[in-house]
Amino acid sequence: MNRKSYFHLLLNAAIIFSLFIGTDAWCGITGKIRGRAVDAGTESGLPGVNIMITEVWKGDTPVKIDRQLGAATDISGDYFIIDVPPGIYSVAARMMGYSAVIHTRVKVNIDLSTIVNFRLSESVLDLGGEVVVVADRDIVKMNVTTSQIAISENILTATPANNRLENILFVQPGFDASDPVEGKFTIRGGSQIQTTFMVDGMPTFDEKLNEPYMNINQSAIKEIQTITGGFDAEYGNARSGVINIVTKEGVSSRYSGSINYRYMPPQKKHFGPDAYGEDTWEWKTFTGPLSYYPLADSTLKFPGWIELVEEYKENNDGDPDNDIFPEDAEELFKWRHRPIEYANRPDQDMDVSLSGPLPLRYVPGIGKYFENTSFFAAYKFEDMMFVYPFTRDHYWDENSILKFTTRLSPDMKLTVQGMYGELSSVVRTHSFDKAERDFMHGILTSVALGESEKYDTYYLPTIDRWRSTMGFNFKHTLSPKLFYEIIFNRMYTKYWVDNGRERDFSPVVRIGNNWYNESPRGYYNVNDDKDQPGIYNLSTDGGRNYDRSHSETVTLKGNLEWQYFKFSGMKAGFEFVYNDFLEKRGYKNTKWRDNREYRIFPKRFSGYIQNLFEFEGLIANIGMRLDYFDPAFMAIDTYTNPFALYLEQHEIYLRYNDNIIPKVETEKQLRLAPRIGVSHPLSESTKLFFNYGHFYQVPESEKLYTTTWDIVSEFADYISNPNTEMLKTVQMEVGFAQNLFNQIEIYCAGYYKDMRNEPSTVYYVNADNINIHFTTWRNNAYEDIRGFELRLQKHYGDWFTGWFTYDYRQAVKPDMLPLDPYLREAGAEVITNDPNLIDPEEGLGSPFPNVSSTPTKFRAGLDFHTPPETGPQWTGFHPLGSLMFNFFYTFQEGGEFTWNPERKPGVYNNMKWIAYQNVDLRFSKLFPKLGPVTTEFYMDVTNLMNFRYLQTGSFLGPKDWENYLYSLTPEEHRQVGVWENKDFPERGAHRRFLNPRRYYFGLRLYF
Repeated sequence: MNRKSYFHLLLNAAIIFSLFIGTDAWCGITGKIRGRAVDAGTESGLPGVNIMITEVWKGDTPVKIDRQLGAATDISGDYFIIDVPPGIYSVAARMMGYSAVIHTRVKVNIDLSTIVNFRLSESVLDLGGEVVVVADRDIVKMNVTTSQIAISENILTATPANNRLENILFVQPGFDASDPVEGKFTIRGGSQIQTTFMVDGMPTFDEKLNEPYMNINQSAIKEIQTITGGFDAEYGNARSGVINIVTKEGVSSRYSGSINYRYMPPQKKHFGPDAYGEDTWEWKTFTGPLSYYPLADSTLKFPGWIELVEEYKENNDGDPDNDIFPEDAEELFKWRHRPIEYANRPDQDMDVSLSGPLPLRYVPGIGKYFENTSFFAAYKFEDMMFVYPFTRDHYWDENSILKFTTRLSPDMKLTVQGMYGELSSVVRTHSFDKAERDFMHGILTSVALGESEKYDTYYLPTIDRWRSTMGFNFKHTLSPKLFYEIIFNRMYTKYWVDNGRERDFSPVVRIGNNWYNESPRGYYNVNDDKDQPGIYNLSTDGGRNYDRSHSETVTLKGNLEWQYFKFSGMKAGFEFVYNDFLEKRGYKNTKWRDNREYRIFPKRFSGYIQNLFEFEGLIANIGMRLDYFDPAFMAIDTYTNPFALYLEQHEIYLRYNDNIIPKVETEKQLRLAPRIGVSHPLSESTKLFFNYGHFYQVPESEKLYTTTWDIVSEFADYISNPNTEMLKTVQMEVGFAQNLFNQIEIYCAGYYKDMRNEPSTVYYVNADNINIHFTTWRNNAYEDIRGFELRLQKHYGDWFTGWFTYDYRQAVKPDMLPLDPYLREAGAEVITNDPNLIDPEEGLGSPFPNVSSTPTKFRAGLDFHTPPETGPQWTGFHPLGSLMFNFFYTFQEGGEFTWNPERKPGVYNNMKWIAYQNVDLRFSKLFPKLGPVTTEFYMDVTNLMNFRYLQTGSFLGPKDWENYLYSLTPEEHRQVGVWENKDFPERGAHRRFLNPRRYYFGLRLYF
């Protein structure tokens, strides 16, 4: 989509909004304030006290709120205020005959109750006096019944090397970066696809890929809530965690905005020599006087240019006009290995936002209709060079948010918002099943591109992705105790995967008697097209991806919240999800698997009810969820007879819609999921908590709908199983939290996850016709995960704050591959209709579980900051004031593996990688305001200590890797990754170590 279309989208969003118009939050993204007002003298409850939220704090500035939020105390002096957006507020208590009391900097988080108590003193005359109290620090949140963290805006801006949301998540307990290059993560051992992700209550989750869309503008984020333990019944289609983001809204009383720009000068993102210069191994080896004669290294089998040209067909066709001489062959080698300029552009990203009253309010005649309307708009882009040049040499990602909020009446609020993003990158692999997932950005692992493809820079396909969401939320407050909301959202994603620019075969350079084209530039698919020494590919050998798919998800949600008693509240709601999946992708090269194309319309429905009890010594959250799933698909009948002969013929498959192949209607699934969470305050500073729940999730669409046929044999190859059952996890957690010295939070939790109905691959072989064989899925696997988490955190401090986390996890899952070495090569359990062909017991997976433990891991952060007026003053400026140093440290013990080339009995996990550690730093300086504008300069330093870690992908093959392992001394066998004093081949040296120290310079302005 071009830039003009991009701005047309924003304009259309505004038009849609104007059709709706005549909203602080959505269910699951608001909090609650409750407490008691008492007479300071008698400590008895005061009825009829007016409790009002008067201001919201924007940094150090209080701003009057747009709407009235408040309540009156009951006969016992108790009160509650529901539907409070997350933020920091001033809360006032006023009553005739008493001095007003105002609590400032009261922090409200998503889904939590904040307790604010008032002690009012009698006043003889009401002269407007008031008592201002800074709110108590809520170190341990007593009403939290699970492991959850609220990440506020100030944490986002202070985290080193943070320009993507996942960088914030990676440092949270329970999160692991399974692939930091791609921004993929796990939560307590559960993959990213087991997570639900929402922005303002709207799901931004690709239902086709089962993956969240996380590239949200950070300038738009008000708070992030992460839940890694058992979550409430209102959250569904997830088994490991919930990530809930609340974005900012404009206020109708003032404009505000921000600009955050970050720049990294051009720099190579690897240690070692230039990858493509004239000093590389290949130029040293195959150019110059010595290259005309056989190499001393006989393993290369290069006879030298003099002998090599004698075999050229041009020198044996009887035509002297096209002969190639040794000097010509050398020049041709130089041409086809000509230096490539890379790492020659800076990395940069920018995030801007603007919010405030809608300008239409100032237009005469119509302005009165927009007096209660505000907007928030944000735009970001990210432009990052790859480590090495590919079909594209950089990653580009942009995203925008446009949000309108209006009050139709004091009790009704409407929010309309849209989000649009474009991505351009390259696809890491040409895997037939998940191409659109594996796009690359940032620091690319060295295994992403093999050394033999070094000069075939068009080896990887390109990917373009367009993604948009559009929705609205209508909220109606029926009374101070009751409100409901209706949420509608549409998310659309389109993919375009293709080859890069085709090779131009026009002659461009003359060497000796012959003209040559631009090879190896441009995409060209041919077998065994290598350079003269036979080392580097000059073109691509194999099929390439194409993808023209799209997915559309429409969600309708309704929620009701009723605080029917001061210590008890109920939530209930429903959700309907309708999907439109068009799958149209595969290979262009016909020697690979067939293309696949289908369009299906699966749908889900769910309902939930939960009740929160908040008593002084017990907080309990009890709920039940119902999930219904309809795959809406007529499946090929592999159930009645998985060895049927009709699976042989590709032509029959092409006539699938003519009902020649038997089909069966897929089963509709209905599940009930109970959930309970309990928090037991032991004192004002200590609590125990426990939660238990059942969680269900729809399987990936690949496992439900994709069917492929082998082009060469025309037999079924992979047949999906739409009757794959919903995946189930039973999870429980026990935890403890304590407030130490009103400064430090101590949190620890143990958890257990029983993951059932996990899909495993099954390989069917027809003994009557061995050509009939295909792979499918069935719910035959399981995994048990148990772990422990510890977090120490100093939340507040005039000079420093910090945190420390420790994670330990153990997983148990069976080996689902056959024990027989030959059958294991199938990569799946093997089932046949003839036990004489394959023993049923030999074809099935091992019943013995594999136990694996995560290496010891801990992370720590230290924030050192100076108060604004620290040190000497110079013309009203404190050079040493408002300085901040943020350090982030990671340590992970090296993993173990088995290396037993001599097949000695009893050898297991005899090798261990060296430990990984890393330090990142952010330094920032906040300058005094210049008018309304605050300026902050910062510098991020990644890999501050310039640690180097050996990349296994840099080895040139199994023999190279084996030679390295043999070189380790007995003392080093448990220190795999040691590289000092080791003799590595010069070839591939640029891929041996990645991610050197890098410097980013940033400037942030906000008002």
